Amino acid sequence: MTKWNGLRRTPLKRKTGLDRSKDRAFPRSPIKRKKIGQGIRDGAFSNLTIRKPIPARSKRREAMYAGPNGRRAFVARMLEEFPNCQIGAAECTGRAQSVHEVIKRSAGGAILPGPKAEEQGQRFLTACFICNGYVERFPKWARENGFSISRHSLLKGSAESQ
Repeated sequence: MTKWNGLRRTPLKRKTGLDRSKDRAFPRSPIKRKKIGQGIRDGAFSNLTIRKPIPARSKRREAMYAGPNGRRAFVARMLEEFPNCQIGAAECTGRAQSVHEVIKRSAGGAILPGPKAEEQGQRFLTACFICNGYVERFPKWARENGFSISRHSLLKGSAESQ
């Protein structure tokens, strides 16, 4: 036994055995393994159902994006019509790369112009990726400059109109 700074440096002696299941009132049952097979080549996983991977977008959402009146076509038209960034934050690149929605999608904002967007007061702005990120990082600045509408102000507006 060696001592170092008052600490005992020898292992503790075991006072109980490793298998204590016999001492318990309800001993644990052993794990039952299912026999699958020898290997993949032998058809071991032939009884398993092969599932399709979860799609990135639902069929309904994909239909909203595709087509001549879809989101992709709308973004292309916006970027062609307004090639410069309309937000112009501190580190703006100047060249528009995406379309920014003033009412966030998570707040139920429309992603395409139409009756829903007009009813909400949704506006679409072309933005570079840096400015789009800047609006997300600094929500107070974005609300003050009209680039974002908070979820709470939308709820207040609907309560006042009723």
